[in-house]
Amino acid sequence: MRKKHMRSFLAASLALFLGACGAVSYTPKPDRPFESIPAEFKSGNRVTLKNAQPATEEVSGGHWLVNRHAWTDVAITITQRELTARGMTIADGAPKVLNLCIESANSASGFVKISSEILMHVETGAGYKATFTGKNSSAMAANLERQIDGAMMRVVVAMLSDPAIVKYLTD
Repeated sequence: MRKKHMRSFLAASLALFLGACGAVSYTPKPDRPFESIPAEFKSGNRVTLKNAQPATEEVSGGHWLVNRHAWTDVAITITQRELTARGMTIADGAPKVLNLCIESANSASGFVKISSEILMHVETGAGYKATFTGKNSSAMAANLERQIDGAMMRVVVAMLSDPAIVKYLTD
């Protein structure tokens, strides 16, 4: 019985290792539950969300082939959902503008966990610029797609936790 468990473990480990060797095309899903932000806010302002990432080719991001333009669209979808929940209206031609741009995404495997990091550059219509980081990690046996979805959610949490971004959106 013990040998059977050992064979199952080795087979699962080998499958996981082989699967980790090749990058896979993936675009995160925007439905991950949003984490709380340090200072909640409400605003009745209107804002335009723009995708500022011109690159549409897939680039390596560790385990993933990353289309940074498509990934920026996901960040915009999450941002739209969260700003709408806080009373804002998303509309083209609004007086407030956020230009979002996923710069990079990377996943790396350790001995027992996989870690992901997403960098997103944001510029407001007033000229404020910042780069935010979303990090997530989980056990190797976890759902890898949900793990990178979490990093995407966290990069938006980081942006909406920036006092300068919140001030711009609420003034």
